Amino acid sequence: MTDLTKLKELSERYIANPSGTGGEDSAFRAAANPQAILGLIAQIEGLERLINGRWREIEEDRDRLKAENEALRKAFDEANEMLARIGDFAHDKSAGPAVPDALWEIRSMAYSAVRIGFDIALEGGGK
Repeated sequence: MTDLTKLKELSERYIANPSGTGGEDSAFRAAANPQAILGLIAQIEGLERLINGRWREIEEDRDRLKAENEALRKAFDEANEMLARIGDFAHDKSAGPAVPDALWEIRSMAYSAVRIGFDIALEGGGK
């Protein structure tokens, strides 16, 4: 592995005095040898592999989250349709229905069950 700090320092000194009157030229050339360059190339290639691998993981996570989001949207739409069929009044247990309804208690329980199921789905299924 190459000492990047030292190579950077020598490069900056060489750029400041390219004529090499202060010995910058020889120090830079000695540090910028083929082994140092190959070490830097290997480090760059390793980082590229790491970045590309992580990028693939990020894309897979994104695709998985998109699919989960779509499933939740579908479940939400289905729950809303079901709740509309049950009736808006069913959620208000304190007041009960505005008109007599023999199935009010069952509708209220169904509403609660759908609502609980939807809340669990939003929380990640209890994971």
